[in-house]
Amino acid sequence: MPWIIGAILLLFFIMLLPAKQRKDMVWMKKYTAHRGYFTQDQSIPENSLAAFKEAINRNMNIELDVRLDKDGELIVFHDATLDRMCDVIGQVESLDHAHMSQWYLKDSMEKIPTLKQVLDLVDGKVGLIIEIKPTKQIERVCKNVCAMLDQYPGKFAVCSFHPMIVFYFKKHRPQYIRGQIIEPFFGKKDVSLFNKFFLLINGYNLLTQCNFVSYKFNLAPYFRWMRFLSGYMIVWAIKDDQWLKRHEKKYDGIIVEHLN
Repeated sequence: MPWIIGAILLLFFIMLLPAKQRKDMVWMKKYTAHRGYFTQDQSIPENSLAAFKEAINRNMNIELDVRLDKDGELIVFHDATLDRMCDVIGQVESLDHAHMSQWYLKDSMEKIPTLKQVLDLVDGKVGLIIEIKPTKQIERVCKNVCAMLDQYPGKFAVCSFHPMIVFYFKKHRPQYIRGQIIEPFFGKKDVSLFNKFFLLINGYNLLTQCNFVSYKFNLAPYFRWMRFLSGYMIVWAIKDDQWLKRHEKKYDGIIVEHLN
């Protein structure tokens, strides 16, 4: 029996080891603006060119969200639907780009940007953490992302909640910095209990061999031990200055909202 327990622990240890290829990730230690440096009242909206300009002005890295619209255009938008940010009914993936490009974000004059517009704006001035949102069109969205990033001269990393998206980059673009984002999945009814636990401990790392893990701040203290196994550990999204002062040295990178 002891050897069985030992074998299980050894397998668990091997499963969580980071990618063998070490990459330049020092730039990720700088504060990262979650969805750009947007304001709480959304007068500067999240994931807008204005929010990204503000982050650049503050010399902060930028985290942003990428989705496909119906035409296959890569747009920078967090939600699967338009209602919260644009007050419009509709699924992002079911709307063509002509429709997507006409709506404003909240009450601003900012429109939904494309990934190309964001890359042209940032142009290597700060680092980018690019989150690919979960989708059934994994190969399509990842191919399109690769086509853009292969030409991009600046520092960037790709990441996702979906381990198969992370695995795509491991298989097809191993040179990219790739990360697994982790949050409590226990409220999701369409995910099995085993899969929820496996996602929580980054169990798919055996496939993805990610370079960093990104935990939601309320989970991060319970998984700091993974920092020694899974490369860099990033925590998101910090909105409290006092939390930042107490805990920032415990992690390799911090994604913040509304903080200087």
